Amino acid sequence: SGGGGSGGGHGGSGSSGGHGSGHGGGGSSEEEDFLPNKCKGKSVLWKVIFILAFAICLGLLMHLTIKQSCPTQNKEKPHNGSRNKTSYESDQDQLPLHGSKKGSKGLVGFKGLTPVWIERCSSQGYTASFSDLPKTITHYAITQFGSEIWLCGGRTSKRNDNVDQSKVCMILSLFDGKWRPSEHNMNDPRINAVMFAEGSKLFVKSGITSDVNSRTGCRATEEVYDRENSTKGWISMDMEENNYCQMPSQRVTIDCQ
Repeated sequence: SGGGGSGGGHGGSGSSGGHGSGHGGGGSSEEEDFLPNKCKGKSVLWKVIFILAFAICLGLLMHLTIKQSCPTQNKEKPHNGSRNKTSYESDQDQLPLHGSKKGSKGLVGFKGLTPVWIERCSSQGYTASFSDLPKTITHYAITQFGSEIWLCGGRTSKRNDNVDQSKVCMILSLFDGKWRPSEHNMNDPRINAVMFAEGSKLFVKSGITSDVNSRTGCRATEEVYDRENSTKGWISMDMEENNYCQMPSQRVTIDCQ
């Protein structure tokens, strides 16, 4: 009976040993599973750090690129800023008295009573400046005729003027820049007329009329002045009535050739 108890005791001891061994083995397995998870977490963290570092480097690179382009833009600013001028200075820029144009056409306009080059011819030896018109004239026709500018017809602001401006032509020399009246007056009043030159002839067409029978309010006549036969003055001819008597341009194109 004592031997059986001893055997039972041994058996219990073996069982306890077995349980101990089992628990020890279980602890080792959990530790092995835990270590890889920590490594995975560190790997993800390093990836996030790498992405953030790459983004920061890319931002710095873009900032340097933009900074390098700034000096070029700053150099261009004075050029743009030079246009911020007074209205008078802007007008002077649009009507350069001392500018020159290498093309075949020039352009003359008016600043008050003064004719000015808008685009100056660089050839032909034309004058750089012109004298003022003797009086204010509006609604005139104007064109180049040889080396001269002819301004014909229109209205004057002087009520007591003893000259009917609507029949008068004023001539401006492109060489000396001085005005003179034409030798011959036109036959009919020419207000808002159309004028152009062809060779030795100067044509003035239409102009407004008060004729109650007019369909358009425009005169149905034209006049021709021939330099090669100037003693005859202006010769009048009938023409088809049309809408030629609109406000003409107060600028004249100059042939620089």
